[in-house]
Amino acid sequence: MTDAQRLLAEYVDQGSEAAFHEIVSRYVDLVYSTALRLVGGDTHRAEDITQNVFMDLARKARSLSGRVLLGGWLHRHTCFLAAHMLRGERRRQIRERQAVEMNALHPPPETDLSAIAPILDDTINELGSADRAAILLRFFEQRDYRAMAAELGGSEDAVRMRVSRALEKLSALLKRRGIQTGAGALGILLGAQSVQAAPIALATSVAAAATLAASLTTATSMAAAAAVPGITMTILQKSLVTAAVLATVGTGFYEAREIAALRRQIKSMAAEQLSLSEQLVQARRERDESLGRAQTFREQAERLAGNEGEAVRLRAELNTLRRQRELSQPAPPAQAKAGDAPAIDPSWVEQVLSGPLKQQGAAAGALRKKLLHRDTAGISGSEIALRDALLQRDLNSALEKSPVEFADFQSAFIQAALGIDDETRGQQIHDVIRHAYEQAVANGLDIPSKPATDADAWVQRRFQFDRMTTAQLKQLLSEEEAKLFDRAFLGVMGVDLGGVGVDKSNYPPGFLGE
Repeated sequence: MTDAQRLLAEYVDQGSEAAFHEIVSRYVDLVYSTALRLVGGDTHRAEDITQNVFMDLARKARSLSGRVLLGGWLHRHTCFLAAHMLRGERRRQIRERQAVEMNALHPPPETDLSAIAPILDDTINELGSADRAAILLRFFEQRDYRAMAAELGGSEDAVRMRVSRALEKLSALLKRRGIQTGAGALGILLGAQSVQAAPIALATSVAAAATLAASLTTATSMAAAAAVPGITMTILQKSLVTAAVLATVGTGFYEAREIAALRRQIKSMAAEQLSLSEQLVQARRERDESLGRAQTFREQAERLAGNEGEAVRLRAELNTLRRQRELSQPAPPAQAKAGDAPAIDPSWVEQVLSGPLKQQGAAAGALRKKLLHRDTAGISGSEIALRDALLQRDLNSALEKSPVEFADFQSAFIQAALGIDDETRGQQIHDVIRHAYEQAVANGLDIPSKPATDADAWVQRRFQFDRMTTAQLKQLLSEEEAKLFDRAFLGVMGVDLGGVGVDKSNYPPGFLGE
């Protein structure tokens, strides 16, 4: 039984308001974010839907299965209530049309979730139950793979593959609706932007309203049950029961009147929605008239983008020259006499080469650090021999057969080169690299999958994926560490032993200044 299922059982069996408050605190952001997307950013409607979802949960808690995935139930119920409020099919067609038109005017969303927000939740609900559960647990409830494996059953690797397959299916469904985005980019977008924090006071007010509604429902049921054996009661007891029933019925009439008022309010809001739709049509007409001027702006933007690409190429060429200068530094006299090769300890080299990949990466990264800081006096002949031995192994092709092995070597290499000794950040760097290579393998972007001929399209796709993954990794670094990283590495999609170990054929022509 998961922690959420335990809290729900505690609320059902013991009527624990504290347990229900804990459930609301855990899931209010998920429900509020979903509602906010479905109602087009209207915070008032999103708060109303959030409150109604948890009121329904309080009333229906006893009828839910003990094995229900609470996050999935709340997500689907939020979609149901939002669709009902905005008149179902008409609202969905409007939002899908908006999404398609937005996609036609702008490039595929690389870093912003707003372009797919109007149809995201409806598309998720088209997935099968297993894929939907994987998406919700990973990105909406923000569970790690270990927690997902405990809840869904199976190993962490199996859960990772399930999430990858679910992202591919979700990407395919979005493409049918006109949204062109890859599974890897979609995973990054969902991980960063799928859940927004609900207003601070919303969780408290929602929990209070939901528990009050549940208690009123329970009181009504108890009063009705108490009236059954009324034949054996005294006149006084019958009077008391009658008074209680009348009070409950009076409360029911009051609630019915409030519900009728709310329905009138909803109708008024629907009329307002229709008016806004007409205004939107007018705005689109005006937008269409300005497309001629927008074309000029696009051409200017393309020219600017070309200039930016030239700046990236020049930075890469500068980094290459720096590496070549570092490698050409002569060994200091104190380390070796003129004409003699630096001393080499073959047993040390063999010990490192036969050891774990993390050990090999750390040793190679230590040499890279010395080159970065121009500490040529500290470089030993054994370190140079180790680097040459690693070069002969063709690490890019050898390690990319396994995302885990590549992450072990590359993360240790990066930590040693940048001087990072924080275990927490080291594990985060390892996770980013491993996830990136799992996505690369899933999308055929690993080196073993590179086509033998006509590889230009593959190179461009791998290069773009490398840029995106490198940017994600640099978010874990300090400003000074990021500068060192730019000097030391072309990216994270290939091993770079000081500018000589990288497979240069995996970068677009001209990127390396060659």
